[in-house]
Amino acid sequence: MMLPEIHEDEADEVMALVREPTDLNVPEEDVLIEGGTGENNTLNGLYFKMTGTYGIPLYRLVKKEGLVTTNYAQRYLFRDAKSCCWVISGKPNGGVQNQKGMAFVEDDAAERPSEVRAQWYVWHTASKMLKSPEEEEHYAMTEEAKGNLEPRKQLDLYPVNVLKVKSIVGFELTCMATPMGPTPGLMLRHGSQFYGRPVYEGENGSQFLYWMVNGGTYDTGIDMENDTTNPKKLFEKSGYWAVSKAVGIDYSSNECSAYCPDDAVIPPYFNDDEQKASAFSSKWYVRKSPGYRGFVTDPKFRLRIEKWNRTNDLTAFDQDDIEGLDGPDGALAMAAAGYEVDSGGGVGSLEPDEAKKPLLGGE
Repeated sequence: MMLPEIHEDEADEVMALVREPTDLNVPEEDVLIEGGTGENNTLNGLYFKMTGTYGIPLYRLVKKEGLVTTNYAQRYLFRDAKSCCWVISGKPNGGVQNQKGMAFVEDDAAERPSEVRAQWYVWHTASKMLKSPEEEEHYAMTEEAKGNLEPRKQLDLYPVNVLKVKSIVGFELTCMATPMGPTPGLMLRHGSQFYGRPVYEGENGSQFLYWMVNGGTYDTGIDMENDTTNPKKLFEKSGYWAVSKAVGIDYSSNECSAYCPDDAVIPPYFNDDEQKASAFSSKWYVRKSPGYRGFVTDPKFRLRIEKWNRTNDLTAFDQDDIEGLDGPDGALAMAAAGYEVDSGGGVGSLEPDEAKKPLLGGE
């Protein structure tokens, strides 16, 4: 196979990302990648589909790593127009990079990453090259048939990572039953971002999952521009993931049914394949009663990855059911009607302000 042009070190190019209307009839699909080890560990994680990319599918993974020294790692997954390859790179555009923690695959028929049938070329630390596990296995078998056992020995010592790529439509929410807590069920990926992070919506449009900065507002969150060059910017302020009746509601409001103090770009989730949490230190608090003291710790709260399968009945996710970001009682409609926007008090607030209106959604 002839490899695409590989760029050892390209000058950084900044992709202009602008907001654009999104089709809300079906949920967005994110991508879960597993199988990277060693220097390829940075490839692993949940890549969320970005908005405002001129209709070009672009997925982003951002992670805060390290215990003693903090590092901010990011990877982009996209289809390179020149080579027709799906590429995992440290930049949101350009060709294949022959560097650690990078990968690519050639599959002309795949419209989305999860449809790729060929195996990915992945960074191979021992050879300092991008290699295909399938091709290396074939070479080792061919040489074995000739009596040359050295390639097999080297491959056993230094195997090539096999990446697993899955399409994700959201999370299955489970939690303890409380009078004012969240509604268990499927949280589908919504076609929007808030504070640079993905938003999720309940199947019937009655609740949303989003990240909120401490003391933040809806206007600040929705206006936050995509900075594709500096992942650290997403962690400049602390905040929390929240489940509320509408996006942008402060946790102190009675309209917020659960929250989790965590600055991750993706909410803490469980993968059904391994029953392993993505963030062990994160605790969820669910609302049991009104007021800022009305939350209790819920050790059973789970967000389990919901994989895409073609038997999923997503036709129920209809425009008429959406009452949050863009529905008839959503932010745009409320603003047009002259409703005042709540400034929010943030996690640090001690007194809830019941007189203020929620930022989004209806009653």
